[in-house]
Amino acid sequence: MTDALQPQFAEVLTLIKTAQQKVIATANQELIKLYWSIGEYISDAASQHFVTASQPANGGRKPSSN
Repeated sequence: MTDALQPQFAEVLTLIKTAQQKVIATANQELIKLYWSIGEYISDAASQHFVTASQPANGGRKPSSN
């Protein structure tokens, strides 16, 4: 390979590495969004469960004396 071509290939390698870094950053951002959504879902489901579990079965009414 001639010396004149080496800088051109170095530039190509830099372009590839830059693109790879962008892909990794984008994938990480999407994973963070996914984990946040999963945590929100679990939190909402758990709070609904605790609200339902803490309410009396008769809706808080006094039992009838029939």
